[in-house]
Amino acid sequence: MDLSHFNSSSLENVKNMFYNCENIKEVNFTNFDSSLILEMDYMFFNCSSLESLDLSSFNTSKVSSMTHMFQYCSNLVSIYLSNFDTKNVEKMDNMFDGYNQLTSLNLSNFDTKNVRNMNNMFNGCSLLISFNLSNFDTKNVEEMSNMFNGCSQLTSLNLSNFITTNVRNMNSMFSGCTSLEYLDISYFDTGILVNYSKMFANADNIKYINIYNVKNNIALTKAISDSSNLNTKNNLTVCQKEDIINNVNALYSCCDYYYNFETLCCDPNNFIIVKFNKDVYYSYGFGYLNYDQSQNEYRTEIFLIKYENNRYKPNETLIISKDKEIKIVFNSSISSTTKFFYDYYDPNVEHIISIDLSHFDTSLLESSDSRFYGCISLESIDLSNFNAPILANMNNIFLHCNSLKSINLSDFNSSLLTNINRMFCGCISLEYLILNNLDFTKVKDASYMFYNVKI
Repeated sequence: MDLSHFNSSSLENVKNMFYNCENIKEVNFTNFDSSLILEMDYMFFNCSSLESLDLSSFNTSKVSSMTHMFQYCSNLVSIYLSNFDTKNVEKMDNMFDGYNQLTSLNLSNFDTKNVRNMNNMFNGCSLLISFNLSNFDTKNVEEMSNMFNGCSQLTSLNLSNFITTNVRNMNSMFSGCTSLEYLDISYFDTGILVNYSKMFANADNIKYINIYNVKNNIALTKAISDSSNLNTKNNLTVCQKEDIINNVNALYSCCDYYYNFETLCCDPNNFIIVKFNKDVYYSYGFGYLNYDQSQNEYRTEIFLIKYENNRYKPNETLIISKDKEIKIVFNSSISSTTKFFYDYYDPNVEHIISIDLSHFDTSLLESSDSRFYGCISLESIDLSNFNAPILANMNNIFLHCNSLKSINLSDFNSSLLTNINRMFCGCISLEYLILNNLDFTKVKDASYMFYNVKI
């Protein structure tokens, strides 16, 4: 269909314009003037033969509603929305519903600050592998039911920027996300959430859910604990603060907070030096610090401390002052499971700005999985003596080190490396990276290695 000569300069409403045009394969919108259009609801609804759609010339600055706009465009494999101006849009429900041939979707230009309804927005996008929603502003959204329902190829979903203070409905939000393994909803606020039934229905492969900074978490944690498909799993990890843990007994049945614990002596020659950007408090969990007055240093037993009823018993609270260099002495038996900077265990990692590892013994390390995960304020790290000859796993090692600008791994002995999955994922400030001596000959998994890196 050729609309290149169609005078649309006075158009204000294109609702249902191509509704149910099942046989249209392409539309030429060259010279199409959309500057006055207010509503685009159902514009391409059920254009099931449409294969490509270029809307890059559209001016959508006045549009207030895009509900069901591309719903059931089931054969659409490419769409260009790069110039979409959505600052006035209030409704995006069912916008891409049934969009089951598209593998990727670029919505980086979307301004969603006024959107109130996102129900079914990506429902049934069954081939969608990844998309970036980091620019989404959801502070005014009230409805998110079925938002990602049936996105069966998504393996990870980072919604850490989502503000859900006004959301009342998350029914079946992640239902049918059968390949989803990693879910970050760490800043959700579910204080007024009413409907959360089947929120995780059939999302059977989820291994990690980050709800670390969730506010008013009762509804969300109940949604997790009520999901029988998650409760039967022994390998589900739910990242959260202690105050959340203490309020929600139900989560104990489905989360792997339980390890084999042992109390070990510290090796005074094996330590790191850390500096924080704010005063921090230690009283529980990983990074369980004890102050040794005679040595003027902090010591950690490395492992979580397990007490009666599988709860953490708080020690006397320790205050570490901002910008003060502290020495943390580690146990001599550093194992492959040790993640000494990992925000699942230690909420203070987000305030670390520098790490000196020059006195840290890495000779027995087999894995550096998630070693510095979540150190979002980390600006510098000394890896000059980080030599790990039997190291095989470095997945997630610098995951979400958002502030780190340079990494020098030129001295690494990497001959046994097999996994570098998400190694630098989310290092959005990285400017300088040296990998020239790394040996990747045995690496099998490098997925998401440089995901969102802007070098």
